[in-house]
Amino acid sequence: MAMWQIARGLPGFIIHAQRTTGNAEAPMLRCERWVGDRLVNGMQKIYRARTIGWLMAGFLVGSSGCGYSTDRSEHFRTQNTDKRPIRTVAVPIFQSREFRRDLELQLTEALKKRLEVETPYKLANESRADTAIYGEVLEVRQGTIGRDFRLVRPRETAMTMVVNWHWKDLRTGEILVNRPSFVQTVDYIRPLGEDFYHASQRVSDRMAERILEEMYADNW
Repeated sequence: MAMWQIARGLPGFIIHAQRTTGNAEAPMLRCERWVGDRLVNGMQKIYRARTIGWLMAGFLVGSSGCGYSTDRSEHFRTQNTDKRPIRTVAVPIFQSREFRRDLELQLTEALKKRLEVETPYKLANESRADTAIYGEVLEVRQGTIGRDFRLVRPRETAMTMVVNWHWKDLRTGEILVNRPSFVQTVDYIRPLGEDFYHASQRVSDRMAERILEEMYADNW
């Protein structure tokens, strides 16, 4: 019997799939759920492969890392307004007004990694690149959004990063994208061992992802 547990199915439910003998196109599904500490059978039905094909296909794509692609190249603009191709991007280290050190380095590195993996552009030195992304970290602030009332201390904290950035064509001087006071917020939970360092990495990565989304052709 082949068995799959669908991690992102209905809460508390486990779905098993089994081929019935003599009919390779009629799998059997058994849906079970946990009630307290007991596993209770919910229902048992026979479905044709067409009926559950979408379920199995969705599960395989969602649960298998090798089936997931981060390539979003087709979404990005590959020409400027003069129809000149955009092939390379430079990312100088962002500036920072924040008193905490290295946040601008984290953000710059996260942006470079995403550009290499998820876009059609190649990274290049500023002197040779077609375009460049310039930015400045304005501030990083934190605020408590949930408290442990028994211990009277923060449980869940929000970290917000504010950045000025723009994407410039170095050949023509054209500003391709300009986003002043660009904001991104993430949450982290102190009792789980997450701290400022973990949150700063997460907010930098999420900020880099959103910068790439603003470079989509649809946003021009």
